[in-house]
Amino acid sequence: MGKKQLLWMIALALLAVIALGRWIADALDFQHRHRQGNLGSPQGTSEHAYKQQSEASGDTVYHDYALPSWYHSYAEMLEELQRLGSSCGLELMQKTEDGVRVDFFVLKASSIPSERLFLLAGDHAREVVAPEVVFAFLKTLCRGEGLPQERASLHARRSNLEVMAVLSVSSAAREAVERGAYCMRTNPRGADLNRDWEASAAAATIGLARVGRPQQPETRILQSVLKEYQPTAFVSVHSGDYGVYLPSGAPSRPQERHFSSDRDGPSSSFAEGTFMGAASKQETVAGQVRASACVLEDQPCDFGSIANFFHAKGNELDWVMHTLGAPTGQATVVLALEVYRQQRPALKTAVSELISLLGATEALLETPLPEVGAVADLLPVPLAGHKSRFLAGAPPTGRQDAESLTAWQLARPPGDRISCFLHFNPSSRGGLRAVVDHWVGTLFALVQAL
Repeated sequence: MGKKQLLWMIALALLAVIALGRWIADALDFQHRHRQGNLGSPQGTSEHAYKQQSEASGDTVYHDYALPSWYHSYAEMLEELQRLGSSCGLELMQKTEDGVRVDFFVLKASSIPSERLFLLAGDHAREVVAPEVVFAFLKTLCRGEGLPQERASLHARRSNLEVMAVLSVSSAAREAVERGAYCMRTNPRGADLNRDWEASAAAATIGLARVGRPQQPETRILQSVLKEYQPTAFVSVHSGDYGVYLPSGAPSRPQERHFSSDRDGPSSSFAEGTFMGAASKQETVAGQVRASACVLEDQPCDFGSIANFFHAKGNELDWVMHTLGAPTGQATVVLALEVYRQQRPALKTAVSELISLLGATEALLETPLPEVGAVADLLPVPLAGHKSRFLAGAPPTGRQDAESLTAWQLARPPGDRISCFLHFNPSSRGGLRAVVDHWVGTLFALVQAL
């Protein structure tokens, strides 16, 4: 073998070693990315519409998955209520402003109802159990099928009751949650729709700071409809805590001032409250609702002024009370219900259930989930390779920023998203059914007390 041939063979061998090294590196990188991508993504079944989306740049990949199959999508709720409508007088009313639409479901039983109940769920899109409660309540009323203890008086009660309900305030935020953005509290423009209601002058007299005129079309639509509808009872339905809450300024024992970790205050000790002094209609109805809601031995139940539990300037309860009730002199009942709080002892089981459902790797079971307060309401910073103008601390403006916020929520680590889902929603079919049944019964108790 000549010297020239030997040099050629050595060169070819070096090229082969380099190519083999690159192949091994690519294989390891693919395996790593594949393992990372499967965290939090479901199995390829018909129940989970899993897909991968990539930006035009190819720098960011999002893993989308549907809600657990026992939750209804908003489209499913809309379709079922529209189908029921022809048989029970349930109508769909839609209001649009600046390209944003809000759906209102109106159940009429009388041309001159003595009570008009307004139910608001879904202004925080990640709280998907809240619309499920209102959805089930509407179906029960529409079909005339009450729980056993309510059947005797349900028909008579319906004859003078009208119900208007909202199941989703921001359809874009709800859609993002249904794709897996389980921490999506705001609308896609980054606004908290339960802090976007201005405080009235009357509210200011009891120490509430005023906030500016609502800037979000969703809030403006709701306020316009409420002013026209003039409900005799307004109930806002949420999850993440557990209890019955009244507008700021409602009398409660001073030692019951605690704050919820979900609302940027210290952790709540979840003490119960009681009213003092002569009972108004508001207090009487609230007491009946509390008697129905706060009966679970293993579930501490808050009761009292919202200001004693949450940092909630600009919330919907205070606006309704001081804008609709006080000027007209009518006895408007205004309440908020928090229908689900994750109990820490049950968290490990819930994590296992949800990870199994979503097809995540078992390794995630051993990863400590972040506290929901540390991940739930963060504003994003630009992702690597993701062209975003949406920066921490700066509310987004315009279509591009709205899309950036949704994209950021969908690109968050699986641990963050699972932590959020578990904090606000039951993780099993049986758990969801128990929550819905309990709070539908509580809404019946409220109707009976009006």
